[in-house]
Amino acid sequence: MRKARWAAWLLCLLVIANVAGGALGEETLYIRVVGRDDSVAGQAEKLRVRDAALLLCHGDRAAVIAALPRVSRAAQAIAPCRVSLRPWRPADDLPAAMTLYITVGPARGRNWWGVLYDGALRMARAGGDAPESEQVQFVWPVWDWLRSLLGIF
Repeated sequence: MRKARWAAWLLCLLVIANVAGGALGEETLYIRVVGRDDSVAGQAEKLRVRDAALLLCHGDRAAVIAALPRVSRAAQAIAPCRVSLRPWRPADDLPAAMTLYITVGPARGRNWWGVLYDGALRMARAGGDAPESEQVQFVWPVWDWLRSLLGIF
C-alpha cells in the first residue's frame, strides 16, 4: 500500500512538472469559453454553451476540428456566439496551443478553459473480446516505467 501511495504522489509530481515545463504535446487542443458578462445569467449561459461544445468535442484533435461546424451551430442555438480556432496561452507556465475559442455575445465576462485533447497521451489498441469502441487504452511511458520500477499494479 505504501508503494502505491508513493507511486501516486510521484505520478502527480511528474504530471505537474511536465505541464509546467511545457511538455504538453504539440497536438494539444484547448477550449476557452468567454461569457457575455459576469452576471449570473451570463455565466449560466456560458456554461450551457460550454456543455454543448463538450458534448460534440471528443476523439483526437482532427475529430474535434472536424466537429467545429456542429459546435458552432449548437452554441448559436443557445446564445449569439463566435466560434473560432486560434492559438492561445492560458497561463505563463503553460505552452500556447491551438484553442477552440468560443465567445458569447460581447465576451466581457469571465472565461472557462480546459484541455480538449493532449497529444502527449498516446492511445493504443487493447486486445480482448470487447467491442471495437471499448478496445482503447491509454498508454503513458512514464507511468509504465514507474510501475515497473516500484513493482506495483
